[in-house]
Amino acid sequence: PLRARIERLWLDRPVALLFGLLAISALAATQLAKCRFDYNLLNLQTDGIPSVIFEKKLINAASKSVVFCASIADDVEGAIAKKTQFEALPSIASVETMATYLGGDWEEKIPSIERVRALAEPFKNIEIDTQPVDIEILRVERLNPLKGYLLYTQKRLAELDQPELITESQRLRDAIMLLLNTMPVNAQDDGYAAAVAKLSRFQQELFREMRRIFTALADQETEGGLTAEDLPPELRNRFIGRTGKQLLQIYPKEDVWEREPQKTFIRELRSIDPEITGTPVQQFEYTSLLVNSYLQAGGYALAAILAMALIYFRSLIAAMLTLAPVLLGGLWTLAILGLTDVPLNPANIMTLPLVIGIGVTNGVHILNRFQEEGSPELLAVSTGKAVIVSGLTTIAGFASLLVAQHQGIASLGFVMSIGVGACLIAGLTLVPACLLLLQKTGWKLRATS
Repeated sequence: PLRARIERLWLDRPVALLFGLLAISALAATQLAKCRFDYNLLNLQTDGIPSVIFEKKLINAASKSVVFCASIADDVEGAIAKKTQFEALPSIASVETMATYLGGDWEEKIPSIERVRALAEPFKNIEIDTQPVDIEILRVERLNPLKGYLLYTQKRLAELDQPELITESQRLRDAIMLLLNTMPVNAQDDGYAAAVAKLSRFQQELFREMRRIFTALADQETEGGLTAEDLPPELRNRFIGRTGKQLLQIYPKEDVWEREPQKTFIRELRSIDPEITGTPVQQFEYTSLLVNSYLQAGGYALAAILAMALIYFRSLIAAMLTLAPVLLGGLWTLAILGLTDVPLNPANIMTLPLVIGIGVTNGVHILNRFQEEGSPELLAVSTGKAVIVSGLTTIAGFASLLVAQHQGIASLGFVMSIGVGACLIAGLTLVPACLLLLQKTGWKLRATS
């Protein structure tokens, strides 16, 4: 059969085959440095869904991170002290707490409050225009002049060396240009009425919110210090507990979805508050526990398989041969991941014990056949066909995951397909060649009862 003739290509040259596999493995080892582990959970999500797109926009464009760590202080004074300590850390961008407004000498703040009240008073009863928005007036008399004014503002800010304000000004200008480019021009255009309705609703809600804010500013009390009851309910309920404990929200400077900034951020925070919590801490502990668990599972699987192979075959050499396809196939798999820049991640790391189990199965079947027939030839007999068909069906099953939109699931399918395929090739070539060379030295695998 054709399978037998193909197998003779390496069984007639077992030494050359082993040197060839050794050379391939040496080349594969040079690619291991490119293999990496990606802890970023955003990279596992379905690419293109609005939540992921928006999160990445916020990471790249927002003035601060949307995720933060949380710390609890017993009282206002403790929260202010903690805030000062946190703000001194290199990885901290900002710290938010209501204690800043509740503590300190309130009498020093009265002149500032009076100035704010005076500025806000004229806007308390700001009129809300309920008429439909005139798109032509909005375009010609409002947005276009504002766009030009922002450009002039950027030039003045450059003279004053204010890069952050220049960035914010450019973002506003970009938003205005986007609105100008997407607004319909003529009343006959499709979507004109819908655009008018949306802009009118936005305008009315904006003015209502402005009136609420200016009213709150104008009606501030200056008799006595600010208390928790004076805060808006949404702030009071979020930052102050029923027993008076204060919440501090600590924001990072860097993108803490990435592992190294995340690790640095948490390490520095724990130097002040060992009980720090929040999304970055949860992600750090979850991914660390997940990866360590699967690495331990892989180690336990190898140890258990080696022990069972020793018990079953009663031969250390045979036990090592059952593991050889897994070790060689695992090396090749990691090299391919490095070459293709497909990282290991919290989703596909679970393939580790699966690949070990599937890869060892091939070695066990091959050794069993050798034990019965006394011949390393495999492809010409039913065992060889069974191993090939079993491997290919497994690869086909996991390869179907490659079309998944979820990036973590797709990467799991890729790693499993490559891993099972590499173990299959190693099992069909390495193990028979080793058995042939061992047989020539007089080694035999005793039958087991």
